[in-house]
Amino acid sequence: MRKNLRPTSQPTGSPSDQPTIQPTTQPTQPTSQPTGSPSQQPTSEPTTLTENTVIDTKSVTTDLVSAARSGSVAAIEAVLNTMGVEEATANNFAYTATVTSIFDGFAPVTNVLISRTGLDIDQKGVTGNTLLMWASLWGKYDIAESLLAAGADFAVTNKDGDTALTIAAKAGNRNIADLLRTYGAA
Repeated sequence: MRKNLRPTSQPTGSPSDQPTIQPTTQPTQPTSQPTGSPSQQPTSEPTTLTENTVIDTKSVTTDLVSAARSGSVAAIEAVLNTMGVEEATANNFAYTATVTSIFDGFAPVTNVLISRTGLDIDQKGVTGNTLLMWASLWGKYDIAESLLAAGADFAVTNKDGDTALTIAAKAGNRNIADLLRTYGAA
């Protein structure tokens, strides 16, 4: 059984804004300035990939999503040639890889995945979002523009009843909201 514990006396002092413990040492200032530049040069090149980057396609994994993450059209082509378009479209691999390429902002990879796999650009994922909705959410203007030019339907709604326009507006992506309006979204 728990007893009701109450204080046996009243506080003897008044509250204070001052700390009761003082530091025992003072912070120290540096005693010297840096003497020069770093002594070593970088040991590798930057990892940003461009379309002109040479990729060893023999070492590329057969995982389509990993290839999409690489940002390399050559990697996508290699995986699709290895695994085949039928397998790439099975189990939504192509959709997932395309959403990944949108998230990472790789417009050329997005375009190749759509054209090579025949992916329906208005296909919905588990949340009901289409590729255009993902581009609108993540602020990927070039990809949204490409999808709209290819005929993506901006009036489709997801499971929450949102369209690409409402998603762009909620995410604060005004430039994409304006783009969608130029295509007729209201």
